Parts: sequence; C-alpha cells; structure tokens
Amino acid sequence: MTSLLVGGIIASTDPAALIPVFKQVTIKDKIKQTVVSESAFNDAVGAIIVSTLLAIVTSGSFSAGESAKELLVAVVVGVIVGIIIGYIFSVLICDNKWGIFHSYAPIISILKVILAYEIATYLHGSGYMAVFIVGLIAGNKKLFGLWVPEESFQSEHHFRESVASLCRMSIFVVLGAHVDLGALAKYWLPSLIVVLVLMFIARPLVVLICTVFDIKAKWKINDKLFMMWVRETGVIPAALSGIVVSMKVPGYEIISSIVFMTILITLIVQASTTKLVAKKLDVLEFDEENLKQEKAA
Repeated sequence: MTSLLVGGIIASTDPAALIPVFKQVTIKDKIKQTVVSESAFNDAVGAIIVSTLLAIVTSGSFSAGESAKELLVAVVVGVIVGIIIGYIFSVLICDNKWGIFHSYAPIISILKVILAYEIATYLHGSGYMAVFIVGLIAGNKKLFGLWVPEESFQSEHHFRESVASLCRMSIFVVLGAHVDLGALAKYWLPSLIVVLVLMFIARPLVVLICTVFDIKAKWKINDKLFMMWVRETGVIPAALSGIVVSMKVPGYEIISSIVFMTILITLIVQASTTKLVAKKLDVLEFDEENLKQEKAA
C-alpha cells in the first residue's frame, strides 16, 4: 500500500511549474499543449487515485469492485458538477444579458472553485476533478461563445495569478515543515533510486506506449524524447504528501522522503535544463522576436 501511495502521489506532473517554463521557452505548440494538457489531467486523476487508496487504508478493508465503483462515482460526479458550476459562473461574468456579475469576476473566480469542490465532495464525488473541470471551462470560455469584458478579464487574471502564487508557496512551506530530516537522511538512497527510475525508465516507457496509439499526431523521435524529459513534480504531489503525513499513514516517513526528493530533483534538474534539451532536440519554435533574442545572446 505504501508503494501504491508513492506511485499515485508522484505520478502527477505539475502545470504550475510547466506553464512558467513554457512562457520563457517557446516550444512547438503541439508539444506544449500536449504536455500541459497531460499534466492538468493527471493532477486530477492522481488526486482521485490517492484519495481512493487513503480510503482503503483508513477503512482497513479492500474490495476491488467497491473501490472501482467509488473511483467511477468520484470521477463522474466531479466532472458533472464541474461542468455545471463552470458553465453557470462563466455565463454570470460574460458580457451578455446574463452577465450580471462581470464586475465581480475576481470574487466569482474564488466562489466557483469553493462551490465546485464542496458540492462534489458532498455528493461523494472528487472535488479535485470538479475544480479541474471548472478551470478547464473558465479558461476556454470563448469556445462556448462567452466573452468577458477586457477590464473584468484582466482583473480576474491578475487576482487569480496572485492567489495561485500564494497557494503554491504555502503548499511548499507546509511540505518543508512536514519533512522529517531524520527520515530523509535514512531513506535518501532508496528515494534517489525511485526518482531515477521515474525519470529514466517509467516516464520514457509511458511516453512510448502513449504515442504508439496516437498515430494521427505523427510524433517524431525528438518530440518523444523531449516529452520524456519534461515532467516536473510540484504542487499536487506536495499537497497529497502533506495529507498523508498529517494522517500518519503507515510508511508516511518513506512517502514524505520520496516525494520531497522527487520534487527537488525534477524541479532543479529537469526544469532548469528544459531550454537546453529543447534546443538540442530542435523542438523550439522560433519567431522574429525569438530569433533576435538568440542572436543577441
């Protein structure tokens, strides 16, 4: 069970780390959208899997059928609640006759997240999935024909970015406060081995298997190699690890040590070398401004 929890926690990649990197490094759009979409989806799925495993640990019993049922209910309810809340609140801040709250877009952006999470949880669904779907709809309002006045859009955007930054910092502070230095010193070598397996065996295998079935995309070998390398671990694993530690789940010292090591190494090694790897693999997308910057450099 400890191994399953470790796998569920560190399987999630981190859009909060990837998106800032991709703002600085102009990767080809197809690769960028694929990697960001993957990280967004597996954040929610990873959280659901860990929640299911924690329910099994705390109950002390396991039933494959019952666990599969709970997992399905969590996903379906989360998706339905997310769609309803996301669409309703997007309508309420748009510029049509129903957009009566567009002047309060920052407040609405917080309210819809809280409501989606609480309603989904109350209905035995996944609050993580509901919030993810809300964000998916809110970030793609134009696809639904919903336009937000520019002033309201900018105020919501800046408010959301500020709150998100504070939340990310808080999660990492909490993770750091929960790290047991004694356990880290004891388990650093096994933790390091897990991280290396994740980076150089598990991730490449996952990318190879997934791209085999994605025939229409016509992925090149360099595209695949880049996707193998870009998989930073961040906020969601840190939050899930904090939950496990606070619950004192059996093996929590090992889990905390592995998660801390994974976050540390992937962010320091992989995030910092993204541009170098992208350049070596020729997956950068150059425009006139980027060409000028490259020449100046």
